[in-house]
Amino acid sequence: MESRLSKQEFISMSLLLFAMLFGSGNLIFPPMLGNQAGDSTVVALLGFATTAILFPVLGFLAVSKTNGIQNLGNRVGPLFGVIYPAIIFLAIGPGIAIPRNGSLAFELSVAPYLSADLSLPVFRFIYTFLFFGFAYYLCLQPGKLVDRVGKILTPLLLALILIFFIGAVWKIPSEVAFPTEEYSSAFTTGFLEGYNTMDTLAALNFGLVIAATLKSKQIEDEQSIIKYTSGAGLVAGVILLVVYTMLAYVGMISSAGNQQVENGGRILLDITNEVFGSFGAVILILIFTLACLTTVVGLLNSVSEYFAELTKHRITYKQWLIIYTLLSLMLANFGLDNILKFSLPVLATIYPPAILLIIMALLQDICQFNRLTYQLTIYLTICISILSGLNSFGVDIPVLSDWMSQLPFYNEGLEWILPSIFVLFILSIYSKFFQND
Repeated sequence: MESRLSKQEFISMSLLLFAMLFGSGNLIFPPMLGNQAGDSTVVALLGFATTAILFPVLGFLAVSKTNGIQNLGNRVGPLFGVIYPAIIFLAIGPGIAIPRNGSLAFELSVAPYLSADLSLPVFRFIYTFLFFGFAYYLCLQPGKLVDRVGKILTPLLLALILIFFIGAVWKIPSEVAFPTEEYSSAFTTGFLEGYNTMDTLAALNFGLVIAATLKSKQIEDEQSIIKYTSGAGLVAGVILLVVYTMLAYVGMISSAGNQQVENGGRILLDITNEVFGSFGAVILILIFTLACLTTVVGLLNSVSEYFAELTKHRITYKQWLIIYTLLSLMLANFGLDNILKFSLPVLATIYPPAILLIIMALLQDICQFNRLTYQLTIYLTICISILSGLNSFGVDIPVLSDWMSQLPFYNEGLEWILPSIFVLFILSIYSKFFQND
């Protein structure tokens, strides 16, 4: 008889997915968006939700339909199927996202309350050592992540965010500013800000965590995995939308005369202190620590699982877990600003191919894309994305950079869209007449 998830187990798995997606960027970017977009917040939030909610949910569905990101990558080619997922795992794992979460948890929950005469690097190391030590402990038994994260930590996190939101709306007078120059194209700016959450990339990889969770419940049927994964992804997406809307709204109502603020974390800190006084420190420390911790747990688990499978368990899951926990601890102590400075060009390079892969995977049954279509579309997107990433670093390549600057949506950072869609359309039409694999 086929095993089924109970309603409580399904809800817990959905909360686990939400918690793994909702990390440092998810906390600080929405209030900053509301602050900078002002009375254009709704439009900006729609753009943000496209890359920070819609594509992650579609990513869960795409990966469940193809039985893993490596199988999806294999549609481009065997080498791509190994290299591209590995790059994503390293970027959203120990390369950027895990250290960013550890560093941000410290800098926004503990650092503001330390006196100037105390050594920030020493306290950062102590905090991140304890933070990553606890994350490592939670990851030691992947089958228990639903119980530990989905049933306990996530409900606590959501309750704290709700308390913060109610307090802010109750006590902060609504004074909404006009959009800043950056948000003159509110939807596009919001769309690009969604990259920073890294959730579309994470969704391609968290399928491993969900698959392990379902297998621990004796659910291995392909259709059941697709049903539960897509369903849990949809529920997690709805919760994300509600939380993003609350955080963006708080940023919006406090935006007048306050648009010189440095980041969304500062907005949350100022509002919490104003609304809750000294008790607000406890609320904020718990919110930032729990949000970052649950995401780090999901990332450490999925990255370690992937590389254990890639090395055919010659290096075990626990060994990879130790390696990536220690590496993340080390990088987190370089500080948040250095991590963020490096992350945006990298994300501009690897995000567009992920979006195209998700779209093509979901349209595969209808369009029957062949390998040539996958290869030319994805490799073109990668080339444009690499040039865009290099431009973000201030590196100009003669002729190619000039060509790039002539593409539609170049100024918005979306120059890859029309060339990729055009090539995909032309090759799809061509393959209808000349089928070849």
